[in-house]
Amino acid sequence: MYAGRMVEGAESNELMHNPAHPYTQLLLSAVPNPRAGLSMRKTEARGEIPSLIDPPPGCPFAARCPKVMDVCRQVMPGAEQLGNDHWVRCHLFGPGASPEAQ
Repeated sequence: MYAGRMVEGAESNELMHNPAHPYTQLLLSAVPNPRAGLSMRKTEARGEIPSLIDPPPGCPFAARCPKVMDVCRQVMPGAEQLGNDHWVRCHLFGPGASPEAQ
C-alpha cells in the first residue's frame, strides 16, 4: 500500500520472490538479508512524497518511481493480473506495456 492505495497483492512467498511494482521492490530492498550480513539491495527512493490531502493525478508513486513514464503522472493505473493470485497496479504491466520496461 502506498499513499492509501493498494499497489500490489499476492501470497507472501510470491510477493517476496517476485515483486513487480517499483514500490514493492523499494520496500523489499530496505530489508537486510541475514545471510549476507548487513549488506542490502541497492534500490533508492527519490522525489517527494505526494500530498495525501490533495493528491496529484495519476499514480501516487510517480514522483518517487525510478521507472516513471509520462502516463504515470496523468492516469491512475488499473489492476493487472500477473498470475493466479498476483496482481499489480502499474503502467509497466498491462495494455501497451513494453517488455523492456519490466
